[in-house]
Amino acid sequence: MRGLVAFVERAFKWLQGIGWLPLLVARVAFAAAALTVVMTVAILTAHIRDAHTIGDFFYLPEPAYIVIFLILISQGAGRISVDHLIAARRAARA
Repeated sequence: MRGLVAFVERAFKWLQGIGWLPLLVARVAFAAAALTVVMTVAILTAHIRDAHTIGDFFYLPEPAYIVIFLILISQGAGRISVDHLIAARRAARA
């Protein structure tokens, strides 16, 4: 069990370190999905003991990030994003 915990800790540190990278290559949904996993693990490992009711989660920043990431996953970044610019250029070439 201890080896599994060490592996998960290393994996999520790595994911946190490069979680912003897909944003540079215009993959907002992928980056948001990866960062949603990181925020979920942060809640479950660091903050779950501090929350005694469901209302206690509203004072943490991580649930707000998760909501923002879920919006980015489902709706995309919008017209002013690099994703939209790339899609428009690809459509113009085809």
